[in-house]
Amino acid sequence: MSKKKKKQQKPKMPPLQVGVQIYLLLMFTVFPIYCSDGFFNIRHDRYYLFLGLSLGGLLLMWAVSFLGSAGKPGSYAQRAASSVDKKLPPLHLSAIDVGMLGFLLCCILSTALSKHPVEALLGTAGRNNGLLLMAVYVAVYFAVSRCGVYKSFLIPVLALTTGFVSLVAVLNFAKLDPLNMVEPLTELDKLRFFSTIGNKNLLSAFLCITLPVMITWFVRVKCNYTGWLYLASSCLGFAALMVADSDSGFLGMGIFVAVSAVWYARDPEKLKKFLLSMTVMVLGARLLNWLPGEHLDMGAYQAFFVQSPLGLWLLLLLAAQTVLMYVINHKLPGQRFTATLQWILIGVLGCILAAAVSATIYLTFIDPNRPISSLWNLFRIDDKWGTNRGYMWWRSWEIFSESSLLQKLVGTGPDTFYYAFEPYFEGLAKLGDSSTNAAHNEYLNYLITLGGLGLGCYLFTLVGALSRGLYHAKEDPMKAAAAMAVLSCATQALVNIAQPITTPLFIIFLSICAARPQSQE
Repeated sequence: MSKKKKKQQKPKMPPLQVGVQIYLLLMFTVFPIYCSDGFFNIRHDRYYLFLGLSLGGLLLMWAVSFLGSAGKPGSYAQRAASSVDKKLPPLHLSAIDVGMLGFLLCCILSTALSKHPVEALLGTAGRNNGLLLMAVYVAVYFAVSRCGVYKSFLIPVLALTTGFVSLVAVLNFAKLDPLNMVEPLTELDKLRFFSTIGNKNLLSAFLCITLPVMITWFVRVKCNYTGWLYLASSCLGFAALMVADSDSGFLGMGIFVAVSAVWYARDPEKLKKFLLSMTVMVLGARLLNWLPGEHLDMGAYQAFFVQSPLGLWLLLLLAAQTVLMYVINHKLPGQRFTATLQWILIGVLGCILAAAVSATIYLTFIDPNRPISSLWNLFRIDDKWGTNRGYMWWRSWEIFSESSLLQKLVGTGPDTFYYAFEPYFEGLAKLGDSSTNAAHNEYLNYLITLGGLGLGCYLFTLVGALSRGLYHAKEDPMKAAAAMAVLSCATQALVNIAQPITTPLFIIFLSICAARPQSQE
């Protein structure tokens, strides 16, 4: 009698992988919606929740997996290293890892040399972006980037959360308050706070992270029933982006749409799904017109999608192109367009970018007194530009230019922008803001608080991770989705702020981009 073959058991998932899956699940579900007292304590709620989740669970599992079993034969640390290159030691550092460690070292030096070391450590003078939070970001980066596997169920979970957050934002826009978070606010704050995220700029930042993930996953992965979930969430998400009424969201989503259009231009199979998602998003914006009650005022760019007749024509054009692509793909399966279409798109987008840069240079430096309409205000960066961002940016550059060599190198200390900008509060008050604790440009903020070295390490890590994510995007949909999230969020950061409400999600997707190829499932 032949012996029965034993069923081959699947190897158990190592502790780090299990821990990371649970951690990401909590970060994609609980983290975006947790509020202990509505909007009144929302930043601190997310700050302490992020610290608790990261320090209490994920880092413990990281220590057990990498440090506790590093010397044992067959340990996860050894297998993770040998799965890519047997010559690599278990704790091999890539150039991106070194950049992240360099960023942490700059934060430590900046804190030690700061005139306000306690505030620099905890970030109490700013947005809690002190050394403590930066250190946790770095630790999370190393744990997530070395996870090895990112389960695909995380994407539908994120889509559900995004849909919920967006739906609440749209209901708040219609003056409905299902979570009883808006009613206690003042009339002025009711115009600025939506959903479970908070300030409308932060809602835009959240959507600039999650919408690219869902759309890229929908385009790149064969979806059955979950495809409808991604489309519905994208529809609600773009409607919520209109509600947020923040130009930073348009900046981030604009670069995502432009890069994606070029990326998919030659592949009808992917292009049809991308056009379908664009059609559904614009449809979500138009549906806002059907909401009951008196609506809040919208900016010119939001009104284009929601109320303008041209926005309706755009919807019809996208719908027609989507139908055409589905027909072409059905009649000619497997066919690819020539590179000509791709180059035409690159040329058009290049001309648009060149025109925008030229208009900005002309209206800002050459003829700053020329009368212009409201639509052209975007290209004149004066003191009032972007809700006084222009004033903050020009004075931030003055602060850096006039600072000492040491301060140019390591800055004033993490999240101590308030103290650096204090001499300019009087001028800012004349524009309507009594003070500020951020430059409202993440890169300028790092330049002032962490110096040229800190900003350099951060940009090196950001560009390196994004490059690696795009390089492996063809064979790994998770890296493709993460890369688009990083690209979109990093772009909107030009006019927005880092904070513990949405930046932790950005760090997670940055970590997925930076992971070595064993991250593929």
